[in-house]
Amino acid sequence: MGKAAKRDKAKRRKRLKHIYETNPDRFEMEWEGRLSSWLFDITKNAGQLKDRCGCSVPSVFDFVDEAMNILNACGSDAYKKYAHRTHEILTNQCVASLSAKALPQFYRVSRNDRRMYERPIFEDRDTI
Repeated sequence: MGKAAKRDKAKRRKRLKHIYETNPDRFEMEWEGRLSSWLFDITKNAGQLKDRCGCSVPSVFDFVDEAMNILNACGSDAYKKYAHRTHEILTNQCVASLSAKALPQFYRVSRNDRRMYERPIFEDRDTI
């Protein structure tokens, strides 16, 4: 990453922190926009090691780390409010995108596993 990209990242962090402190509703809209952008990038970069120019592409899980670092920079209140949901959404997209590239059956198992926990398990032992 070049100097300009690092500088832009630092400006983005400062801007988001300022927005969170002054207008939390606007921060939520900005954060949703960032999440959408990261979801697109995760889907685009999943399974790629190099781009068209031959430069290495960062891991899709680096987007999760970046989001958590930005939330941490915004303060503990922002981190508590948005971290769990952000981590869940981005990690789920990383796994789904990678599994679609490698072997689609991997992700299908985890989706079915979630459904198993949504319904009651053995409420009445006599019906088994």
